[in-house]
Amino acid sequence: MQVPLGALYTVLGRYDEANHCLLGALQAYEARLGKSHPALEEVLMNLAALAAVEGDRAASDGYRKRAGKIHEEYLGISHLAEVPLPEPLKPQSSRSAVR
Repeated sequence: MQVPLGALYTVLGRYDEANHCLLGALQAYEARLGKSHPALEEVLMNLAALAAVEGDRAASDGYRKRAGKIHEEYLGISHLAEVPLPEPLKPQSSRSAVR
């Protein structure tokens, strides 16, 4: 509940409340799921947006980079090498299809 609330507070310009919600969510996620779980990506991107509107470019970039690493590790295409690709279909000749 803290992540959507933090995002809403950011949009409304209530940055202190947004920061409280989002940092609380990040700490709770890290404690329960670990520091690189895919669920952290959303809260990190919200923290990046909050830091950007507050003018903290370094913090914003740090949150974005961390979210990007999580995205690449869990949701990117790097895992495709491990997935066997299906065999391509062989085209049928037009004569065998008509019979």
